[in-house]
Formats: sequence, structure tokens, C-alpha cells
Amino acid sequence: MTTWQYTARQWDPERDGDEEQWAQTVAADGWRTWLDGPGAWTSIDGRRVRVWSLRRPCLRPFSVHDHAAKCGPTTISG
Repeated sequence: MTTWQYTARQWDPERDGDEEQWAQTVAADGWRTWLDGPGAWTSIDGRRVRVWSLRRPCLRPFSVHDHAAKCGPTTISG
């Protein structure tokens, strides 16, 4: 059975650079937004960051494993 693995990633403009490029890198790892609209801005340790709610399909959502090898697109769809 496939279920979802969730995370809340922080995009820091000073550390991560262009948000669009950052989002493409995150998406290449299978993560997708699941809430409407962009992430919320917040301050963490004095840094202003945007927190994105993300999820991706995962065969083993509560275990430590090599996600790309065990749950990658070919594993899930095939």
C-alpha cells in the first residue's frame, strides 16, 4: 500500500537563493505542495524563511530507508 510522507521544508532566500530553482530541486526529489498557496513566512532564529508543506508518495512512510531506491516513481507506478 502506498501512502504519503510529509515534511515542512524551509526556504531561506539568503541560504537557498532563487525560490523557483529551489522548488525545482525539491520537486525532483518527488516532493509536491499539498496546501493551496505559497508557504507561510516566519522567523526562525532571526532568519526570515518561508515554510512549505510538502508530501510525496511513499511505500514506507514511517521507516528509515533509501527513498529513491525503495519508493521512486518506477517502484510505485510499476
